[in-house]
Amino acid sequence: MLRTDFPDLRVTIEDVIADGDMVAMRTTIAGTQADPIDNLGVPNTGRPMSREVWVFARVECGKVAEVWILVDNLTMLRQLGIITDEELRNSGTPTVATPLP
Repeated sequence: MLRTDFPDLRVTIEDVIADGDMVAMRTTIAGTQADPIDNLGVPNTGRPMSREVWVFARVECGKVAEVWILVDNLTMLRQLGIITDEELRNSGTPTVATPLP
């Protein structure tokens, strides 16, 4: 899906840290949007973006048993022009986290 939305997608591994059965990886992904991002309802902007993605994994018997991924969508949406600085200034302070659909 990312390759369709960002055909020139580049992934850079910035850091990898392992301790016991846990592995943490910090990456940067970058590319130019060439297709709508359907799961976020984002139209095609043709703009470039670069954002961090953090991956945490638990390894068991040499295989990944669990994985958690944190994606900086806010930075991407700002770079694509979907969320403006003015909207962020006027949004107020959230009182509760909003779950993803």
